[in-house]
Amino acid sequence: FAFQIQLKCAEYHPTLARKIYLKGYRYNLHYRPRSLLLEVGAQTNSLEEAKNSMEPFADMLDKVLNP
Repeated sequence: FAFQIQLKCAEYHPTLARKIYLKGYRYNLHYRPRSLLLEVGAQTNSLEEAKNSMEPFADMLDKVLNP
């Protein structure tokens, strides 16, 4: 599911998403299908930049969930 979103982001907004790092930790995401842990921004981003990224991300999420 996360890979589908990343591919869609790469298609429409190439700089929106970073690489996905796979870890052995599950954070209880295995209990529900299509669960996603989303981390927004980094220490170099402002709060405004993080907020501004949500609209394009929501658009990509919609494109993945409703093809």
